[in-house]
Order: sequence, then structure tokens, then C-alpha cells
Amino acid sequence: MSRLTDFSIRMTICLILSAMGLIILSYATSTLMEAYEQAAQSSQVAALAQVSRASLNGLLATRLARGVALQSLSGTTPADGPTLDALDTNDRQAGDTLMEIATRLRDHDLPAVKATLGRLQAAQDALTALRPRRDKGIRLPKPEREAALLEDTKRARQEMLDAFSITADAVDAAIPLSDPVLRRNLEIKRAAWAMRMASGAVGLRIQSTLAAGQSWSLAESMAASAELGRMEAAWARLNEAAPGASDTVRAAIQRAGARNFEGSGLARRTSLYDAFSQQKPPSITLLESRTRNTADQGTIVDAANAALAEMFGRAKSLAHQANVALVRNAVVLLVSVLLVGLGLLAVFRGVLKPIRTMTGTMQALADGNASVEVPFR
Repeated sequence: MSRLTDFSIRMTICLILSAMGLIILSYATSTLMEAYEQAAQSSQVAALAQVSRASLNGLLATRLARGVALQSLSGTTPADGPTLDALDTNDRQAGDTLMEIATRLRDHDLPAVKATLGRLQAAQDALTALRPRRDKGIRLPKPEREAALLEDTKRARQEMLDAFSITADAVDAAIPLSDPVLRRNLEIKRAAWAMRMASGAVGLRIQSTLAAGQSWSLAESMAASAELGRMEAAWARLNEAAPGASDTVRAAIQRAGARNFEGSGLARRTSLYDAFSQQKPPSITLLESRTRNTADQGTIVDAANAALAEMFGRAKSLAHQANVALVRNAVVLLVSVLLVGLGLLAVFRGVLKPIRTMTGTMQALADGNASVEVPFR
């Protein structure tokens, strides 16, 4: 019975101490894993912010190249040197962007985003295959061009735009929205890009009309007004997302508004709309319109890039905080293991061993052996 009692006391003490040690180790391990996951997620957000910026640049280059190509193929004369240079530059940038996106995603587990790259690469390959026909046709006057070239170019360019848009949407969807700074700047980036796309549609219609040397019918005037309405709606959405943003981002948004909805930008667009609708000669050439429109739209892209820069900075800050927490919790876990081990050793040597010795001595005395030494400390 005494041995059973001795065993029960030792077992009870061991179980209690083991349970306490397990609780401490479990808590420390759980905290360490949370810090590790936070660090990994923050690192992934930083990479996604860079990929989002690259996707934005790819979309922009593709839209600019599409505009230049369609305007040139719609015109009656061969494309001039600056037009050819602009087309080649934007096509090259779009291709470089595709490579950058694939490289930045290589080390991250983002299957939903990576799944979009196949379509993007296929669209790029289709444009590459079309390039010899485009390079030949764009250098010829309109009567000598291949009849199907314009429509084939429209389809290939639109597919490239759609593929880039799908990748950009997948990237944005993969960005966690738990942090309010990330969430706000992502909304600003999306609103700015929606405004840029709407502005691009307005600019493309204006420049295509200038390239063709034509005016607008009533239906075309109504379509142009609808496009302008979408641009204004996108601007309103961007303004709604601005409160709470950093001074840098708000300043970029204000510059975009000043260039596109105030002053000379507004006056130029209004003058062209009036001229096209009333069958009057425009007061600006195609090259002047393209140059100024590109500068105006660049301020919208600047607003989107400012928001992306804020996202990247925030992600890096969160990653740094998570890494500090990771190191701290690793140290806590190590110290916990050490303390639990030392505590169990102290209990076994300082408590359980004396109990076992005393139990043996008491059993010997009970058996009539008076010669045993009784431990007194």
C-alpha cells in the first residue's frame, strides 16, 4: 500500500509538472507559428504589391501600344518615326513586364495568380506572331494594307489586355485586406486604374477620330459622352477612396484631378468634343493630342503607383514587425524549453528522490530493521 501511495504521489507530481510544461511549450510554439505565418504573409504582400505594380505597367503599355497601332492602321498614311518608336517601346515594356511578373511569383505559393500566366503568355505569343504583318502594314498607305490586319490587331490587342486584367485582378484578390492601410490603398489603386481605363477609352476615340480625319455622327457623339461619363464616375470613386490616405497619395490624386478635370486638359477635351460633334475642324493635331493626353493620363497612373508604393511600404513594415516578433517568440520558446527541463530535473532530484529514499527507510523500520540510517534533510 505504501509503495502504491509513493507511486501515486510521484506520478501525480510528474503529471502536474508535465501538464504545466506542456501548456507553456504549446503556448510558446503557437505564438511562434503565428509570428512565422505573419512574417510569411507580410513578405507575400510585399511581393504582390510589386507584382500589382508590374501588372499595372503592363496594362498601361499594352493600352498605349493598342492605341498607337489602331490609330495608325485606321489612318490613311503610313506611320511616322515617332509612332513606330512608341509602338516598339510599349510592346517591349509589356513583354518585359510579363517576365518580371513570372520572376516575382516564382518563390511564392500563389496558384490562383500563377494560373493566369498561361493565358498571358499565349496572348504575348499571338502578338509576336502578328508583328511581321503589323510592321509591314503600318508602313504602307491604307489602300495597300492587308484587309484583315486591322481586325486581327484589334482581337490580339484586346486579348492581351484581357489577359493582363485577369492577372491584375488575381493579384489584387490575393492581397489580404485585414490591415486597413493595405485595404484603403488597394481601393485607391483600383479606383485610379478604373479612371485610367475610362480615360484611355476617351483618348482612344479622340485620337482615332483625329487619325481618320473624320467627325462624329449622332450615335458616335452619344457613345463618346457615355465614355466621358464613365471617366467622371471613376473620378468620383477615386475621390471617395482618398480620405484617410497619406499626404503623398492625396497629393497625387489632386494632381490627377487638376490635369484631367480642370484647366487646359478640360478645355482641350471640351473643344475637341464640340468640334467632332459639330463637324468642325479640330484645333489640335494627332501628335499634339497624343502627347498631351499621355501626360494627363500619366498623372492618373502616378496616383495608382503612389497607392502601390504605400502598400509596399506598409507590407515591409508589417514584415519587419513580424520578423522581430518571430525572433522574440523563438527566444521565448527556447527559454521555456530550458526552464521546463530544469524544473523537471529539480523536481526529480530535489523532491521525488528524497521521497523515494524516505519511503524505503520507513519500510525498513516497519520491517524491524533499526539499523537503517534515517535521513533528516
